[in-house]
Amino acid sequence: MTRHQLGIGAGETPDKEILETVRIATGAERLTNILLQNCVFETGNHEEEYHDLLIFQAADDWKTKGVDNAYFYPVGGFCRQSRQISRLVGYPSLDGVIDEYHENFCPEAAGEINIKRSIMDCAFDPIFKTNASHYRRYRHHHPNAVMDGYSGGAVFSIIGELGDLEVVLDGIVVRAGPNDIYVIDTDYLVTVLSGHKAK
Repeated sequence: MTRHQLGIGAGETPDKEILETVRIATGAERLTNILLQNCVFETGNHEEEYHDLLIFQAADDWKTKGVDNAYFYPVGGFCRQSRQISRLVGYPSLDGVIDEYHENFCPEAAGEINIKRSIMDCAFDPIFKTNASHYRRYRHHHPNAVMDGYSGGAVFSIIGELGDLEVVLDGIVVRAGPNDIYVIDTDYLVTVLSGHKAK
């Protein structure tokens, strides 16, 4: 997720209750009570776009782990190969949906949310230049699409040749607009998840 989604300012420490209220939507298109044990976040580097990220570590075990495990995805370094195709995956915001969810929220239940996963084609922009670390741009051609809410979503790509194709995770979305999608790449995620504590 991102700080700006939850109204958490730069440098602020997220409340511990966030681990009890965040719900994760799996590939089965349902919200589940995947227990969370930790939130990894930056306390420095306010000027970097990756400061916006909140990375959640799932508990070692939870009630529906056997079902949910299929929807976890391995994280590798950012792939430098050319892409056959790229897709943005997320949950665009619609007025009233989140308010309705909060009104009916119950800590003991997975709950329901009237929003569906959206998948949008996009293309990696290899000529994009920036001073921001781990910051990548993708272009899309859906100027009328609702882009609010895609933050915290992901961009996946297919690489390789016919007969030897592979799906890779490119990064986590931190910004999206009428023509552009910006992600923090998986090189950053690998660094954090490898035990290099964010600062």
